[in-house]
Amino acid sequence: MKLSRFKPVIKHIEEPTVEIGNRIQFPEPKMGWTLIGPSDGKDSGYEINLGIIGDSKSIEAAKNLIEKFRTVTHGKDNNLLHVDFPGTERLRIKFLVHWTAEISEKELKQLR
Repeated sequence: MKLSRFKPVIKHIEEPTVEIGNRIQFPEPKMGWTLIGPSDGKDSGYEINLGIIGDSKSIEAAKNLIEKFRTVTHGKDNNLLHVDFPGTERLRIKFLVHWTAEISEKELKQLR
């Protein structure tokens, strides 16, 4: 019995553009957000309510990570290819931790 040879089909799918600000299209979201901002200024921003479940260390680590989202992260070069990330504060996005549930070490050991 002769097996047919596998012939893969490769298709290139173009990355979609993202609308930023006043419906201006950018190929790269970070660049658009940095240069123009997330919207046309008519909204006051976005609030994302979060709940965190974990041990005390992981809850604290998650809160620290969420706080770091607010700060500017500098690109490696000063050009449009490596623009800074403006941080969620500039994007008018707030992550709000409303709920936490701590799992004790004893409960974690029982789960393993």
